[in-house]
Amino acid sequence: MQWRLSGYVVALAALATLPANADDLRQRFSKHACAVAHISSAESSGTGFFVNSTGLMVTASHVVYDPTWYAERGQFHVRVTPKKNLAATLLDGKTYPIDLGGHSTLDDANAEFDLAAVQTSIHNECFISISPQFSADVGQHLISIGFPGLNPEGVLYEGFLSSAHARFQAPVGVVGNQQITANFDVFRVQMPITPGASGAPVLDDADNAIAVVTAVPVLLTQNIERVIGTLKAQQGVTMSLGRINVVQTLAELAWVVKEFETPGAGYAVPLRYILVPGGK
Repeated sequence: MQWRLSGYVVALAALATLPANADDLRQRFSKHACAVAHISSAESSGTGFFVNSTGLMVTASHVVYDPTWYAERGQFHVRVTPKKNLAATLLDGKTYPIDLGGHSTLDDANAEFDLAAVQTSIHNECFISISPQFSADVGQHLISIGFPGLNPEGVLYEGFLSSAHARFQAPVGVVGNQQITANFDVFRVQMPITPGASGAPVLDDADNAIAVVTAVPVLLTQNIERVIGTLKAQQGVTMSLGRINVVQTLAELAWVVKEFETPGAGYAVPLRYILVPGGK
């Protein structure tokens, strides 16, 4: 049995300015951080969150799978392959292996929206309910909890919905030389989300998940690192511009952008697009 929720969210991130009650934020983080996990693999890491007590975890597909896009009968689809050495580390520091056991057509269908519903063997009484309503208003207050690279304890984000894009056409993959563009509803969330938070829940003030952070393409750190490598290869020595060491400066910029960039961008698709095994 498969159940498609009627709303999914992809998150675009930027600097949050919305004031909030500090005590309320502390209480909400304390209540929900135990439902959020740091997910690691052989080549990357991200975030996931439990949606029931029997180990069902929701995350962004690219956190746990590698996608391959292909064309069939004039339509573009994606097939996913589980990443190697997947593990989930909970807030208490305990780490559990995640065995995806291959993949199913459900996983491929979710991956078209960069979503994943993963059944783990981890039983956790702390979980986050998915909202029964899959809509949000511009200006609506939101929070998120994620695991960016340098913060294995979990990080609290706060912000608001700044826009809701109907049929937002975002690039999601490539087949040959052709760019594949998604065609689904997207939310833009104003909050200082940083890389590594992909797969994190976006919560409304009823403490229900209305979105999943799926990407944070701020400045392209990889492009900066590529520039550094090119400069080193071409010059063979460290370049300087006056008193400025160019390679050193670019390296520091890449690190800051990767770990701390706050005006970042990420996509979230209303949670209605996700398929959940068993419908619970």
